[in-house]
Amino acid sequence: MNADASQPYTPPDYVAALDLDCDPFQDRHEARFFYADPALMQRLDLLQHLTRFSEQLLYVRAPAGAGKTMLRQQLQLRAAEHWRLCQLDGAAVNTAAELYVQLSHCYPDAAAENTEHFGSDLIHYCLGLQQVGQLAVLVIDNAERLPAPVLEALLGLARSPAETLKALRILIFATPELDPTLQSLSLKSPGESLVHTLDLPPFDEQQSAAYLMYQLAIAGYSGDSPFSATEVRAMHKTAGGRPGELNRLAHETLLEQGLQRAAARRPAGPSRSRRGRWLTGFALLAVAGIAIGLWQLDTRAPALPGLEEQTLQLPPANPLAAGTDTPAPGPDPATPSPPDTESVSEPADPAQAPAAGETPALEAELSPAVPAPSVGETPAEAPAAPAPEAAEPEPPAPREQATAPAPEPPAAQAAPAQTQTEAAPAAAARTRASTDTDSTPAPDWLADQPADHYTLQLLGARDPETVERFLARHGDEAKLHAIHTWRKAAAWHIVVTGSYPDRAAATAARGALPAALRQLQPWPRRFDQIRAELPPAE
Repeated sequence: MNADASQPYTPPDYVAALDLDCDPFQDRHEARFFYADPALMQRLDLLQHLTRFSEQLLYVRAPAGAGKTMLRQQLQLRAAEHWRLCQLDGAAVNTAAELYVQLSHCYPDAAAENTEHFGSDLIHYCLGLQQVGQLAVLVIDNAERLPAPVLEALLGLARSPAETLKALRILIFATPELDPTLQSLSLKSPGESLVHTLDLPPFDEQQSAAYLMYQLAIAGYSGDSPFSATEVRAMHKTAGGRPGELNRLAHETLLEQGLQRAAARRPAGPSRSRRGRWLTGFALLAVAGIAIGLWQLDTRAPALPGLEEQTLQLPPANPLAAGTDTPAPGPDPATPSPPDTESVSEPADPAQAPAAGETPALEAELSPAVPAPSVGETPAEAPAAPAPEAAEPEPPAPREQATAPAPEPPAAQAAPAQTQTEAAPAAAARTRASTDTDSTPAPDWLADQPADHYTLQLLGARDPETVERFLARHGDEAKLHAIHTWRKAAAWHIVVTGSYPDRAAATAARGALPAALRQLQPWPRRFDQIRAELPPAE
């Protein structure tokens, strides 16, 4: 155990892949990760009310991983100023003597733990606190691990459990495994039970999806959910709507996604190498083929002078006969005019070979959009146009005219790009103009706030238009302030509301927000933290 504690914590790979500040699904209980679901907030308000006015043992019951510890933590953060809180862990109390020691540490003015009348002295002290407007509150987490004799000794501090509960408010957070122990103690007073049980309801599927996104957002994530609807449904079903199990399953799912991405990238290397080997083989074969072809041409060199005799003058007399000789004389008419090499490589149909002269190739260059009509018309015009009359100097000029408009599309495409680049500063300007919805600009308002005070952050986004739409939708519901910050070497826009002296006041103020803003689950932030994220001065 000590070896594990000495090892430094290494965040999982998905923290960097999702650009997170920390692991949102780590097994911990930080107050900022508390998901204030309306059902949980209702239980929290009820607990506060019962702690003040009820004289029963308050039993918060839920299975493991259902959020009992986070709820207990929120209750302590929202404790009234006149409460004298004492928090114990049921796993650390095994005997009545250990219980008395820990109670004496919480209430040192009551009595020493080794006195014979410790129980009566403590009850007398708690009743004295009520006389001066204060209330002794004992909160026990993991109470299912309390041995029955310890729980019996706790309720027996006074002459009866009812008198103990009148002087000392006791709240226990436990799993249903504690039920048999409570039943064995027969905690009943005439007319009513001394135990008030509150069950924590599990999340439904929609709440589970919202909970996962809330954890990611607190860790710095912005964007669409990394989980598919099928994955969320499977995690919710497996976890039974319990936050602790959702954390574990989300952690495993993100790790699995990372392994799948790595596996998908792994075969890419060998396939590229195999493709390279194939291309190399083809290149070698092509070189060998060219070498063989050149060697064969060299062996046939004596026959070439006979073929090069004025056979090119025959096509006007018999076009069909010229078609049979086209393989050999083809290169000769192409040599005087290099611009025709492209047109020679384009036609692949044998129907173009019988055409006399180079008129089809020239027409194909002048009107590339309609190559079929030019090919179809040349057989009719070919007998009337002898080879010597084909004007070879003229094609280069139309060809340049046809190719001249080609650079225009990039210019046309550059215009929208320029308008987009000009629209970005305009959008930023509109955002800055729209964010100053109050009489005081957001930077001046931020500078006027004390550094140790808190505010409620409602939104964080990279895109300033998101903030603009948010202010347009909710600007009339509350006094909102949009602040431009700098985060991870990029602009980050946030929306906050209110200024509160401490975290507890900011957390309590969430309940006073309009319903639409309350559903966003705003979280408290210190002003000095926000100022630290302001962009560097230019």
